[in-house]
Amino acid sequence: LMTMIRSVLRSQAREGSPEQVLGRLNNLIHEDIRESGHSVAMFYGVLNCEQKTFRFTNAGQVFPLWYHRRLGRCEYLEVSGLPLGIRRDITYRVEEIQLEAGDRIVFYTDGLVESTDSTHRMFGFDRFERLVVETVVLPPAGAIEAILERLRRFTGREEPEDDMTLAIM
Repeated sequence: LMTMIRSVLRSQAREGSPEQVLGRLNNLIHEDIRESGHSVAMFYGVLNCEQKTFRFTNAGQVFPLWYHRRLGRCEYLEVSGLPLGIRRDITYRVEEIQLEAGDRIVFYTDGLVESTDSTHRMFGFDRFERLVVETVVLPPAGAIEAILERLRRFTGREEPEDDMTLAIM
């Protein structure tokens, strides 16, 4: 299923805005996904390096964190939409942010923030946000490793219980 979605996304990504791309992708894969009984969560964005803008839309994924270097704080990129495959002809909303030098966007899946320790306490969004701010002095790869190490110490496990993705741009 994911191989098909990746191929269709690549074919559609060359034309249109993020919300148009996700709308077309949803319609093209709707039947296959519906028949499987699944849906697909996806955050999709386009970075314009020359203008330092990031346009994005969301199909059921957790909100990425945008670290504002100048302000020294994080903000969630709150745009939501139905996951892919739920129904045809979904209209996705697009947002655009203006980036500045030193800003970061942190993409992650719910498996990270919903990880629990031995007493069933969740790692949580607040702890995650604090770690993002604490690790901005590190290069992205170092920040990822530091966050994952802190998560391993919190859970007491080397391997996650759920699927987990963490990427920093």
